Amino acid sequence: MNLRFALLAVLAAVGLIGPAPAQFQPDNALAVLRVGNGTAALSNSGTAGSLFQFSTGTGQTINSGGAFSTYNPGSSTAITNLAPGPGGIVFSGLATSDGGLSLSRNLSTLLVGGYNFAVGTVSVVGTSGNNKTVARIGPGGAATYQTFTANMYSNGNFRSVASTDGSQAWFTGPATGVLTANSSATAGTTVSNTSTNNRVAGIYGTTNTLFFSSAAGGATGQGVWVVGNNSTTPQPPAPTTGGNTATRIIENVSDTNAGFWMTGRGAANYLGTGLDTAYLLDSSSLRKYEFAFGTWQPRGSFTLTNPGGGAAGPPTGAFVTGRLVGDATVELYVTMDVAGTTNNNYLVKITDASTFGSIVSGNAVYDWTVAAGNNYTFRGVDFTPVPEPAAVGLIGLAALGVAGVVRRTRRPTAA
Repeated sequence: MNLRFALLAVLAAVGLIGPAPAQFQPDNALAVLRVGNGTAALSNSGTAGSLFQFSTGTGQTINSGGAFSTYNPGSSTAITNLAPGPGGIVFSGLATSDGGLSLSRNLSTLLVGGYNFAVGTVSVVGTSGNNKTVARIGPGGAATYQTFTANMYSNGNFRSVASTDGSQAWFTGPATGVLTANSSATAGTTVSNTSTNNRVAGIYGTTNTLFFSSAAGGATGQGVWVVGNNSTTPQPPAPTTGGNTATRIIENVSDTNAGFWMTGRGAANYLGTGLDTAYLLDSSSLRKYEFAFGTWQPRGSFTLTNPGGGAAGPPTGAFVTGRLVGDATVELYVTMDVAGTTNNNYLVKITDASTFGSIVSGNAVYDWTVAAGNNYTFRGVDFTPVPEPAAVGLIGLAALGVAGVVRRTRRPTAA
C-alpha cells in the first residue's frame, strides 16, 4: 500500500472521511478495457466495451464490493458496461491500436476514446468520419460521454486519450497529429502535427509534460516523442493551443511501436521533469530506456512470449502501465495479442528489479497472467480512479500537519 492510499485508509479509520462512494477499489487495483461479447467473433464492426478491475497482486478480478475471484470470461462482473452509441461508445473488435485507457493525472477519472455508433456498425473505423466519443469514468463507475463532430481523425482510428484533470484531454490517431479538447468541445484542436501517425499519448513528470509514441515515418519517426523542443528546462506542460513542435527522444526504428510508460527513480532528471526511466512496447518485446549522459539510452528488452504456451505467437504488446515500488523496483502491466489466437489476448504482470544503468534481457517472466477469453480482447490498462477526500478530511489532515502530503499525483513517484 503506497502513502496516498495509506493516508486515505487512516482518514477513514479515524472518521475524517467516510467509506469511498466507489465501485472501483483505489488500492492495488487495475482498470482494463475489455472489448467483445464472448459470442460473436471479433470483427471490424462496432463492438461493446466494459471496464473490469483486477488486483495488481494476484491478477484476480475485484467486484464492486471489494471481493476477489478468479477471472471467468463468461461470468465475471464488469465495474462499468459502457453504453453504445448513438450518444455512447463502441470499439472496433480488430483495431488493436485503439482503446488506450488512461487515468487522469489528478487520479479522478479514467478516459478512453471510441466511436459514436451502434453495436454492429460495419467497418466502424473507416466510416466514422469525425463522429468520435470520449468516455469518462469516475470512481463510482458511472460513465459520461462526449461526442465530437469535427477535427477528430476523420475516418481514422481514435487510439488513445490522456488528461491532466479529467476535463482537458489530449488524443492520438493517424494523419492529423496530436489533438486536444476540453470536456465541452465538439471539435479537436491540433496542438502538434510534427508526427502524424501516432499511437499512445501520455502525460508524465512533475511538469505534466505531453509525450506520445509513433509508428510513422520509419527511421525518422518511430519511437517516443515529447511535445517540446527537448532542450528547455523544465519542459513545458501539455499545451492547449496549436503550433507546437514535437521532438523524438527515444528511437525504435526496427518495429511498430505501441504503448509506453515513464517514471522517475531519482537517478537522473530529464529536463526538469523528474523522469529517468521509460518502457516501450513493440511487436515482440518490452524495451527499456534510461535517461543518462543527456540522452535516452537503450537498456535492453524483455522478450514477450505466449502466456498460453504452444506454437502460437510471438505476442504483440499493445498497452502498458506501471508503478514504482520503493526506490528501484518497477511493476509493469501489459496487454498483448498473440498471433494465431486473434480472438484471445492476455493481461500480464512483469516485475523489473534491475538497478539503474543495468541491461535487461531474456524472456519476460510473468508474475501472473489472465486470458481475456474467446471472442473477447483486452485493450487499455491503467490504475483505478481515487475519490477525493471530503473537505472535513482535508481539515483534519491540516490539523495533523500532513495536508501537503495528499497533493495528488498519478503515482507515488515522479511519473
